[in-house]
Amino acid sequence: MAVASDNQALVDGCAVLVLAIRPQDARAIPLPPVARRAGFTPVHPGGAAARDLFGRLGEAAVVEDEDAFGAMSVASGTIAAHLRYLAAIGRWLSRQGVAPEQASRYVASVFAGVTLGEGDDLAELARSYATPGGINERFAAMLDEAGTFDLVERSLQAIRDG
Repeated sequence: MAVASDNQALVDGCAVLVLAIRPQDARAIPLPPVARRAGFTPVHPGGAAARDLFGRLGEAAVVEDEDAFGAMSVASGTIAAHLRYLAAIGRWLSRQGVAPEQASRYVASVFAGVTLGEGDDLAELARSYATPGGINERFAAMLDEAGTFDLVERSLQAIRDG
């Protein structure tokens, strides 16, 4: 281990430098899947070093428009809510007699594989799972009637407008 004489000396000695900064100042959005080399990491601007680094950790997606990049940063803030949604399903299962650990594992496994390799159009994918008259269609309709999906979009916009 070496100690640099100052910040510039540290930077000069690095082939690649990664800084942890506030989201509003970010130029890349690496999320937990990069730890498994499965990340989709938006980068802005799309410099060669960033593309190379995040390309090794999954996929580096160059986003040329700064506003679009900012919107992607806001959307990344939905992870905790998504996990709470899954936890609510697990709790409900537990109240129906499923052991809590088994309920959590079941819910995690169902959602972990739903979108993998099935295309990028999530609305179309949702329609494909909503069998007419089936429980997926009924549940989604109940959430839609309650305004859940509109609330998600309004909440994201409120954070973006910030």
